[in-house]
Amino acid sequence: MSTPITGTQFQVDLQQLEDAVESVGGQATHLHDVLGQMMTNFNMVASAWTTPTSPSYELTRDWFFGVSSELSALIYEIVARLKYAHDTYVNAEQTNTGNST
Repeated sequence: MSTPITGTQFQVDLQQLEDAVESVGGQATHLHDVLGQMMTNFNMVASAWTTPTSPSYELTRDWFFGVSSELSALIYEIVARLKYAHDTYVNAEQTNTGNST
């Protein structure tokens, strides 16, 4: 069984958390842009894909669009939760500082 953490042992590195928000946010934007470009490329080849495998192309395209959207939404949700955690800790520290003065 783990030992409980005391108040003096619990610390949050706010700068590191803020850096994580910025880093993951930047990567989320980059990923979103790359996935968008891939979707554009998928659409560009659609007119050339007139073979007996056209139905499989459409299924693959639709699958890719769906999972790409889900992945983007998940990454942006992670960024939002990181930011929320950061803001919560900042507000708690400001409140605690205000209470001690």
